[in-house]
Amino acid sequence: MRKLILGMLTCICFFSINQVVIAQNMEVDGTARLTVLDMDTISTDIVVRQGDGTLAISDITEVNCPGGREAEGSFYLGKDTLGGIVFHVYTGDDGQQHGLIVSKTENAAVKWQNTAILIGADRTWDGDFNTGLMTDSPAKDWVTANFSAE
Repeated sequence: MRKLILGMLTCICFFSINQVVIAQNMEVDGTARLTVLDMDTISTDIVVRQGDGTLAISDITEVNCPGGREAEGSFYLGKDTLGGIVFHVYTGDDGQQHGLIVSKTENAAVKWQNTAILIGADRTWDGDFNTGLMTDSPAKDWVTANFSAE
């Protein structure tokens, strides 16, 4: 496994229990692989939005990339892909493996919440539910503007 070190990035941090997260810098050190998804339950797009609001990599044999093609399974932590950086891979409460990609165009000056209020947006498997709890926040506006049409 090769080691990949990236510079500091501004990233989206999804909600942690007992903690209000605005925006922070993150350094990725290391690599990981994403498993493929069951093609009977998803579309054939490269990155798909699942019914629970999470993003995942679909089961494809090759991905069109600038300057050539890449083999299946070449996604890993720190990979610059699809307009963002793969920064987290985890297994959700649904037993499926999920991956998160942070946007490279996020504005770090935009606060994620107007006030420090815990709202219970802590479902790692249900992004739509979490987004719905973020009423009157720049976070909801940004997420809705960038992902609700997908």
